[in-house]
Amino acid sequence: MVYLLALQNIFNLSFDSTFRLKLIENEKYFKKIAECFKIQEFRGLVLRILYNLSLEEKSKPLFGDTDCIYIIYELLNNFPEPIIGIELAALTLNITTQQENARKLASGKIL
Repeated sequence: MVYLLALQNIFNLSFDSTFRLKLIENEKYFKKIAECFKIQEFRGLVLRILYNLSLEEKSKPLFGDTDCIYIIYELLNNFPEPIIGIELAALTLNITTQQENARKLASGKIL
């Protein structure tokens, strides 16, 4: 419950570029949020937070240091609908503008 409230507050604050940059500057916070991406019940909210963070160019290399790219790969391949969600598509596009992230995402056999 505490994590959910914290993530909801982070999501609300993540619309502010100053806050996003502060989160990105301290990689520990970014990695903690990325760890929550692994938890099914937080995934939708964390996806939106990560999308907001991906708007900052400085955040893109940080994605490669987490399991986010692997999780995104799995979500893309196992999305239950014929068309993937807009947040997932937008996050994927944002982080793959960094060459190393694109290479990691495309390293699977399907993409």
